[in-house]
Amino acid sequence: MNEQVKLVALIHDQITKLINKECEEYCIDLDKIDLTLFFTAMIKANTIVYNNLTGEQKHALDFTYLVNKLIVQDLMEYGMFSE
Repeated sequence: MNEQVKLVALIHDQITKLINKECEEYCIDLDKIDLTLFFTAMIKANTIVYNNLTGEQKHALDFTYLVNKLIVQDLMEYGMFSE
């Protein structure tokens, strides 16, 4: 398993704990919130993490543009991601 796949698994596991009613970390009830709100909040949270790690102050739209470029590069180099 390569490093990126390991990171994806770790991040996925942490996010899943927030929405899994059986986990101690559970705090987001997806049955009670709009999924658009949830996914928009995830993007904004990732933007904040990026800004904190890099010292930059990107807006969420600029961040998603950057992320889209990274995904295209990744797809061109490694092909489609599968579970």
